[in-house]
Amino acid sequence: MGTLMMLNVREFGARLWLGLLCWVVCFTGCGGKLAPSFEGVFVHSASSEFSQAADTLRVEKTGELDYVIYRSTGIVLISEDGKKASPVLERETWKLEYDEVKSVLVERSKGRHLSLEGEGLSLENAVYKRLP
Repeated sequence: MGTLMMLNVREFGARLWLGLLCWVVCFTGCGGKLAPSFEGVFVHSASSEFSQAADTLRVEKTGELDYVIYRSTGIVLISEDGKKASPVLERETWKLEYDEVKSVLVERSKGRHLSLEGEGLSLENAVYKRLP
């Protein structure tokens, strides 16, 4: 009876190690890291002597590392004598991929890189504020 008990203990140990190995592989994702939460709506506004602009980015996750951004920009041009022209609305849709090494979203066609900065989203020289 002692031999039978030893085989069961060995089998239990082997299954325990196999279970631990599966758990580690499952939860570490084979070494990859999870993308931070880029999803949400972000806004930014800027103005100069001759223009005003309001920019909105709506970020949606479409796959494990894939995102789409819907960008809407309202622009008002200001003439030299201070008169404002009618607003112009521009819309764009971008497809992006999360770069795990650099921790940024990359839009390949124009080479844009977006990164999280606190509660904001950084694009080129602008930081967009996340709306609640």
